[in-house]
Order: sequence, then structure tokens, then C-alpha cells
Amino acid sequence: YQNIIVKVKPGTGPEIEKKINDFMEGSLKSSEFGIVKVEDQRAFVNKQTYIPLGILAFLALFLIINIVLGLFGILRYNISKRVPEIGLRKALGASSSKIRAQFTGEMMTLAVLAAAVALVFAVQVPFFTVLPFSLGLYFGAIALSCLLIFTLVYLCSWGPSHQAAGILPAKALHEE
Repeated sequence: YQNIIVKVKPGTGPEIEKKINDFMEGSLKSSEFGIVKVEDQRAFVNKQTYIPLGILAFLALFLIINIVLGLFGILRYNISKRVPEIGLRKALGASSSKIRAQFTGEMMTLAVLAAAVALVFAVQVPFFTVLPFSLGLYFGAIALSCLLIFTLVYLCSWGPSHQAAGILPAKALHEE
């Protein structure tokens, strides 16, 4: 045997470890063994599990922040290039809410199209039968990812579209 588990009554003190140690040394005629408490072993295994998960969570958060910043920057750049169009629409009577809806709608449409292309590939993965988990979990993760992406796109498009809605028509047309 490589491992022997000894269950003792709760509240048993460290003197039982001495008795077990003496018994094992006498029985094995060797001191090549160690006594490890189950709580210590459990804590060690938990560390081996949670540390890689923590690192992966940190990397995922880092990537999400980079994506959000990149998307936010691209949207602001796009709106700054379309100032004359926004000014003309406002001069023709478009309300601020319609301007916001236009830019948010454009970004959400692009996100839906990109997700549709990605889903074409993602739906094919189960046909390879390489998933070590259930299909329900796989498709639930896809749905959660889509929800996260659409939420991020909406939140990132809201700020620049709000800025676009605040552009004054006279100033925008004057710059043109």
C-alpha cells in the first residue's frame, strides 16, 4: 500500500500521531514514510486547483479589459470621423435618442453578424466528439459568452453614441 488513511475521533490530540509513528516504524522496520493530515492534503490539492484557475481568470479579465478599451477607442474614432453626418442629421431634425439608437444599433448589428459567423464554427465542434463535458454545458457556455459579448458591445457603444448625440449641428456643419 502506498497510502493508509486512519480516521480518529474529533478532538484527538497530536499524541495519536506519535503512537501511529511508533507503530509504523516498528512494523515497517523503516522510517521511509510520512504522516499527513487529511486537512493539509486537501488544502494542498485545493491550492493546485485554485491557483491555475485564478491565473486563467486574471488572464480572461485582462483580455476582456483590452477588448473593451479597443472597442471603445474604435467607436470614438468612428464617431469623430462621422461628425458632419451627425451634424446634418441633427440639422434635419433627428433627435439625440435617434442618433444614439443609430450608433448603438450599428454596433449591435455588427456584433450579431460576427457572433453568427462564430456560431457556425462553434456548433460544429460537438461533431468531433472531443468534448470532455456535456453538450448542455457547452451550449450554455456559448450562450453565456454571447450574452457577455453583446453586453460589452452595448456598454461600449453607449458612451461614444451619447457623445455623438451631444454634437451641435452648427458646430458640426461649420467644421465641414
